[in-house]
Amino acid sequence: MIRRLIILLLIVGCVFAKDIIAVLELEQKGLTKQEAEILTDRLITKLISIGKYQVVERNNMDKILKEQKFQNSGCTDSECAVEIGQLLNTDFIVIGSVGKFGSTYSIDSRLIDVAHGKSLISAEFSKKGEIDVLLTTGITSIAQQLCGLENTPQYTETSDFVDMKSIEELGNQLEALEEEKRAADLKADVIRLQNLEEQLEASEKEVKNIKEKEYREKLKTHTKVLRDGKNVWVPIDRLAGNPAHLELIGDILEEKDRDGNTILSGEFKNVGDKRADLVKIIFSFRTNWQGDTKKLTAIIYSDTKNKQYDLDFPSENSILPHAIGNFEMVIPRSFGKFIGYSWDIEWKENND
Repeated sequence: MIRRLIILLLIVGCVFAKDIIAVLELEQKGLTKQEAEILTDRLITKLISIGKYQVVERNNMDKILKEQKFQNSGCTDSECAVEIGQLLNTDFIVIGSVGKFGSTYSIDSRLIDVAHGKSLISAEFSKKGEIDVLLTTGITSIAQQLCGLENTPQYTETSDFVDMKSIEELGNQLEALEEEKRAADLKADVIRLQNLEEQLEASEKEVKNIKEKEYREKLKTHTKVLRDGKNVWVPIDRLAGNPAHLELIGDILEEKDRDGNTILSGEFKNVGDKRADLVKIIFSFRTNWQGDTKKLTAIIYSDTKNKQYDLDFPSENSILPHAIGNFEMVIPRSFGKFIGYSWDIEWKENND
């Protein structure tokens, strides 16, 4: 019975026994010895926490090597590592280096099979930044790679570059979206302004039409006369025998025809009680800012048939009391450009 129990214990021990591993101090390249020792201690701690191997404590390893009078400092090749592994009676031994190149920190490590003197697993880590990244991230990655829990990363530098490029692209996309939003907001503001201008123009036109309509209606029964330097409305029936007088109804209209000629037109009402003969409207066109002018004259007809004559050309046209006359002046393109105009109206009163 006892014999069977011993055999069973031996079998269980074989099944659950862990391979023994030792970690040599990482060789420093561009780092201090103290930094290399700290990173070596952290690698031992990570391997113990993973639990795949039975790790020889560093103090025990130094004690055994001291007893064997073996100096392990500077041992970086596999042949030296195998020799130390044999002295320590381990299955595997870890060697490696930690260094800095430019702004990039790196760790390189190998798992050596002591019995066969061959490298079984290689592990590497590199990253730009501060040295802290080796302690916080790099050693963990190396320990997992040595335990077969993580694949050896390829071109970590390139991966970092890709990440930075992605960040830059995201920044550019964000900037483009912000610019697009600003353009959309500006376009919306322009559209709102155009709508407001259209509404204002429509309102002004509506007010103008209402005022013109009211003005026309009032001209049927009233007229304006000058009293104390002011034009005032006076009922027509109170001005019996009032001389002929012509008032502009509304505004003078300006438009272009197909040939590019400018057309001015409008209506006048004789608000007096006398007939107005030889009625004409004289325009003075300002052609520049120096004050030069040109004049044109149009005849006002009560039958809306208009003719245009040179200045002082006589007309026998007449507008009866309270009647409305019309004019239309065609300014040819050959007349040239003008920056503004003024007008005056002339007539002769008929006393018959």
